[in-house]
Formats: sequence, structure tokens, C-alpha cells
Amino acid sequence: MLVVKPRAGEYILRDNDIIETIKTHGKEIAVILFSGLSYFTGQLFDMAAITRAGHEQVLGMVVLIKGMHCGVRFGSCSWKRPFKIA
Repeated sequence: MLVVKPRAGEYILRDNDIIETIKTHGKEIAVILFSGLSYFTGQLFDMAAITRAGHEQVLGMVVLIKGMHCGVRFGSCSWKRPFKIA
């Protein structure tokens, strides 16, 4: 399991750090499970870019997005992912 953490001295995750982790370890990843919204910080992640990064590494990689029920419209229909976790 890979866990992406904020940089030292920071409290939020950078989308670029998440995407770089996917690119670095892409061939080792079978599933990406990620919350589209951080309930701790209120940070909204670029889920389209994160999903795209996963699909660029492994065709058919499963990307599960948690948090679709939070009232934020993520525009998920264009992400080419099979399902979501509500």
C-alpha cells in the first residue's frame, strides 16, 4: 500500500505530488482509492487529473473515488472510471 502524505511543514496534499507518486509507482499499482475531498482540510482534489494519471500508467487501472455524496459536483462522467464509492 502506498500512502501519499503532505510535504514536511505542510497540511495539504499537492495534486502534483499525488500524480507524481502514481507515475513513479504506476506499474505496481492495481487500484487507486482516493477521496475527492479532504474532510480534514476541505481541499478539493483534481480527480480528473488523478484518474487520467492512473489510466496512463496501466490501461484499465481501477480508480475508486470516495466522497461523491459530499455535495460537490466532480464532473465524474468524463473520467472514464467504472464506478464510484458513495
